[in-house]
Amino acid sequence: MENQYTKTFTIQPQDCGENGMCRFVRLIGLMEDLVAGHVQHLGVDGCFMHEKYNAGWMVLRRTVQVLSPIRAGDTVEITTWSRGLVGAGDYRDYRLCIDGREAALATEVWVLTDLDSRSLIMMRKVKELEQSHCPQAALNCKPRRLQEPEQAALCGTAVVQPDEIDINGHMNNVPYVAHALEYLQDFDGCAPYTVEMNYLHEVLQGEQMRYTRQWGADGQTVCAYSGGHLSFLMHVS
Repeated sequence: MENQYTKTFTIQPQDCGENGMCRFVRLIGLMEDLVAGHVQHLGVDGCFMHEKYNAGWMVLRRTVQVLSPIRAGDTVEITTWSRGLVGAGDYRDYRLCIDGREAALATEVWVLTDLDSRSLIMMRKVKELEQSHCPQAALNCKPRRLQEPEQAALCGTAVVQPDEIDINGHMNNVPYVAHALEYLQDFDGCAPYTVEMNYLHEVLQGEQMRYTRQWGADGQTVCAYSGGHLSFLMHVS
């Protein structure tokens, strides 16, 4: 279908945990590789946005539903497309299939921000994005705004490293997930499960992140704080 972008990946043994299931952070990495290829194909990648609009792509929210096991040796076909604009956000969907069956579905909300002011840029003003959408293939998912737990236990700290910084000068979205996964309890990555993520405040190199965790009736939530700000929430159910 026009404006969809597909790549195939083989899950390697090093992508998996001791139980043979593909690590969740690896799935996020594959999705990021795919979207990078898609926006480059469309001519609206990060370098183009920097040069023409002084703007950067940033993910605001993400929901991933892993429906069935993904194991070492599996050939995963991942397709992504932009569903269309809602307000200042661009809704992007993903479908991960193994042998024709759906293994995972995901939806992200992306925004464009001015690199100087960090204020949002209305994407309707970016003419290069006008023909990039594929609304007829939209998934029935709208990533929700997560609530900060009222009571949560401190479970660890980490300092943002140079190799965790992306083209926009702040911590890339994948390391947030990698660190948060370290503090989950009793999570073995066995499907089915759902992971919801909110990216709230950017974090820079050298800053210290403080992580908390809280169990609830519907799963557990890990929060990341830096400089007095709530920077990231991840809920697993």
